[in-house]
Amino acid sequence: MKGLGMSKKVLLLVMVAVLFLALPSMLLAKREGNVVTTEWLGKNLSKKDLVIVDVRNFADYKAGHVPGSVNIPLSSLAIDKGGLKNEVPANEDLIDIISEKGIGSSAPVVVVGLAGEKLPDRAGLTRAAWTLKYAGVQDVYVLDGGFEQWLAEKKPVVTELLDVKEKKYRGKIKEGLFVNLSGLQSAKAAGAVVVDVRELVFFNGEQKLPFVGQFGHVEGALNLPTAQVFEGKSYKGRKDLLALAETVVGTDKAKQIVVYCDSGRVATIWALLLDGLGYSNVAVYDGSAQEYGAENAPLKLVK
Repeated sequence: MKGLGMSKKVLLLVMVAVLFLALPSMLLAKREGNVVTTEWLGKNLSKKDLVIVDVRNFADYKAGHVPGSVNIPLSSLAIDKGGLKNEVPANEDLIDIISEKGIGSSAPVVVVGLAGEKLPDRAGLTRAAWTLKYAGVQDVYVLDGGFEQWLAEKKPVVTELLDVKEKKYRGKIKEGLFVNLSGLQSAKAAGAVVVDVRELVFFNGEQKLPFVGQFGHVEGALNLPTAQVFEGKSYKGRKDLLALAETVVGTDKAKQIVVYCDSGRVATIWALLLDGLGYSNVAVYDGSAQEYGAENAPLKLVK
């Protein structure tokens, strides 16, 4: 630093320190989208600020987990409420859950869980990730292929439980990431793109799940099936995902998009992907077809 004045030296040192402290977040920020690979996670386990959240049940977590991960079971992040499945917890409860694990809003978070054989299983990771984003965690990612892929590649697994110090969570709730029924109606009236992410047979009203009272879809909704985003248990590449999205939701990345499914779980897969593709105004209709299409609901699904 020869030739620099004292004030410039101090400024330079401060800038270097800030860059060093921000490095873990920057490493994650350069990822394309909201998905990380097992290879990437394996190389970044030692990053000080990285938080790994395992959303499996405690017994499975205790039996073996990614080193350094904390356990927040999905059942605490997606609850049954008011007769509906997979609802977001009350804000104060969500803040308590995150505080208990000492997670800060600026910490990059990778969600790990079971990829499973069915979409609802796979969506457990994205439902947890979307809920953490709703809570105000800025950088949230899911592990491609889930814990099964981590095991298949013989990456390190430990049984020791992490000694976590509780820290008051001060992130700001992002209310717009979930909408209720009135929020869906307001969004529709304002010209939002409403997207049904179920497979075509459910969208067309040929089939329905037992807990959904009616056949069909929300009037005016477009269909963007979720199964097509995967090759096996892994996500397709960014280019392919963007092409799928643009054919249905268009290229205006500022336009509001509301996605729904049967219970608000699978819809988070496309919600998280769209967010990672640069669509900046995406919401999940939490009640989804279970609420909108209840047998005695005032609104009706259409075929």
